[in-house]
Amino acid sequence: MSKTILIITDNVPGQINGVVTTFQNLEDHADRDGYRVVYVDPSQFPNIACPGYAEVRLCWPHGISKKIKTLRPDFIHIATEGPVGFFARWWCERNRIPYNTSYHTDFAKFLKHMYHAPESWTWWYLRWFHKNSQRV
Repeated sequence: MSKTILIITDNVPGQINGVVTTFQNLEDHADRDGYRVVYVDPSQFPNIACPGYAEVRLCWPHGISKKIKTLRPDFIHIATEGPVGFFARWWCERNRIPYNTSYHTDFAKFLKHMYHAPESWTWWYLRWFHKNSQRV
């Protein structure tokens, strides 16, 4: 039986960006190596368009813990720092489940450009988000 890698992301399937492309390529390699890759993403929850960036879907991932438990993954990878990633991280921390994370985007510059958010706030959040990851 193959091992399951759960990728938790705030990107929806079919979105065209570097995060989605990276994980599509990774999935191809994982499959060849005998791993099963499954996703939890905003399309699995009621969601709305992000103001100013409609391709990004925002959601309150109610029930994410049940989804994770049902999937029973061997490995958990949190790919993004948005609401889905935040609640997955919270669940993993609460249940002492190890996880990995990745950093793909200059989020601080993006949020400053799009929403005038101070970069220092974003960097604080990013450091906090990734600090307990087994690997970044």
